[in-house]
Amino acid sequence: MATPLAVLDRIQLRTKAKSLSIEIQAGEIIAIMGPAGGGKSHLLEVIAGAAKPADGKFTSEVPIHFCGDPIFPRRATPMSLARSAQSSKDNQRTIIVLNALGLTDVREQPVARLSQSQMIACTLIEGLIPESGITLIDGLLDLLDPWILDRTLRVMLDDLELGKSYLFTTHQPPLAERADQLILVKEQSMVFAGSIPELIARTKPAEFIIECDDNSTVAALVEPFAISIKKSPGRIVFTTHRGQSLAAKLLTYGYGPIRTITVNQPTLSDALKTLV
Repeated sequence: MATPLAVLDRIQLRTKAKSLSIEIQAGEIIAIMGPAGGGKSHLLEVIAGAAKPADGKFTSEVPIHFCGDPIFPRRATPMSLARSAQSSKDNQRTIIVLNALGLTDVREQPVARLSQSQMIACTLIEGLIPESGITLIDGLLDLLDPWILDRTLRVMLDDLELGKSYLFTTHQPPLAERADQLILVKEQSMVFAGSIPELIARTKPAEFIIECDDNSTVAALVEPFAISIKKSPGRIVFTTHRGQSLAAKLLTYGYGPIRTITVNQPTLSDALKTLV
């Protein structure tokens, strides 16, 4: 088994709060969500070494790059920020990152003279230029223009193949859905850590509405996985946590035969409303 880049071992953000234990693997994206003041930024600060946990231990085998408040040296330009973040004279990497962030045409202009959205993009330079380690992004992805966000995510996804990992805080479920793992925090306490499908499975089940010729055959198939089943002539309605995987099986093998399947699947937003 591969050695993790970093380990959070029973980390508590406040005394007597629920702790978090999780490994950060190479080539992984982790989203952190929760209400305002819930501990998202605090958790990133603990990982960055800028704050101490109330209890527990964080260890890392790689450099950690933190992108937080947009504070820059007085005469900084996008190009000077990129050069200071370089571990080698890799001009190609600089070109890729500045282009993704929409800063190529203003690379020699002082950051203080740029627009607010361009300043936000400049804050990400320090975390995107390195091709290894762990980059922490505190809420900045939520503030990017949509076209810049799309290009930035492509750089991040490409970096996963290099073994680099990312953790970011967000209030946007569609953005969190791009992550491999999700951490939920509330009132400086850990609510959940794991995959999004695991989180959704903890909330309300999926509802299946199936139009079929023989509902007894379908019922026999789904009964081991169903929470509830209602049968009527040519129709069966049941709930289950198996979701889309069971729908795919029903369609593939055509039990019944089946005419139509409607699945009302809970979303990440549904799960967040339930748990946070």
